[in-house]
Amino acid sequence: MTKVAIISARGGSTRLKDKNIRLLGGKPLIQWMVEAVLDSGEFDDVYVSTDSDKIFDAVKHLNVKRHVQPAQNATVKATALNSMIDVMNDIPKYDVFAYFLPTCPFLESKYIKDGVSKLSDTVDYLVSVSYYEEPVQLACIKKDDDIIPVFDNLTAGCDECKIERW
Repeated sequence: MTKVAIISARGGSTRLKDKNIRLLGGKPLIQWMVEAVLDSGEFDDVYVSTDSDKIFDAVKHLNVKRHVQPAQNATVKATALNSMIDVMNDIPKYDVFAYFLPTCPFLESKYIKDGVSKLSDTVDYLVSVSYYEEPVQLACIKKDDDIIPVFDNLTAGCDECKIERW
């Protein structure tokens, strides 16, 4: 079974310039995720999908391959799904495809191993989530001088959600 991991990082950060290569604890932000994925030992190939030479240069000393992210997937309006589909179509054949974001530097390799171990004949995909203490209804975005609620129609509490926790 061939398992590949993709870490997608575009170079055009707008809110925090060059965030993916900014140092956190003495290492570029992206390096934390690359190391966690590599340390998990779960993947045959690990790709960094980026439009930026600076981002790839920050991790090229590690055992990673580069996928050149096309310009349309390196904009502020491009979604992770757009990028993921592009990579899935470009890389060689695989049985398991895992997608990671460099902005989650505290994900430990043991959780990656645990997640991959849950894949089976009856489980085709999984998504990592974290418990969040505050109600999602409090999520807001800032647009110009306005603070706007992200959700204005939610009433269900977390206890009413049908989420399997493990």
